[in-house]
Amino acid sequence: MDKIKEARKAKIKENLDYANWIEMYAETHPHFTNEDYLFATSNKPEDIENTKSLEAFYEIVDTYAKENYITPETEFNRVYYKLEYNENNYSVGYIWEQEVIFFCAKSVFENKDNVMQINEIIENKKQIRASIIDLKMKRLSLLLSELKLASLNEQIIHDEVNKTYEKRK
Repeated sequence: MDKIKEARKAKIKENLDYANWIEMYAETHPHFTNEDYLFATSNKPEDIENTKSLEAFYEIVDTYAKENYITPETEFNRVYYKLEYNENNYSVGYIWEQEVIFFCAKSVFENKDNVMQINEIIENKKQIRASIIDLKMKRLSLLLSELKLASLNEQIIHDEVNKTYEKRK
């Protein structure tokens, strides 16, 4: 199964064909899952294979999001990312019930925070925001190293970081 998923990921990353398929398929299937092929919502081999590829697509999105410091949206038993492609919005994620089901849904986002562009995901284009965070994390790491070199107790450092973080909430 892992070899199949890896092959699907590689195919998705090749170009924007999968993104174009999502855009076209979502016009007639505004909410679909990786299990739709079981219910024959479409008999086209391409549609069957692409709905089965939703898990692989989600994993690509999830990896990209983590590398760019974007956290998923969570609602009860749903975890998803907000995506945009050609001015269309999509939620891509999973629902966990008795099993995990991956989904894609056409969406309307009132809040545009953390919306990722599908073409940038496929290109693995690092977001400017992530580069800024990387720099800040390196500075923080250096500061923490300096405090440790100054023989400051790790618990004191930990408590101070937590206090600062709590103030920001």
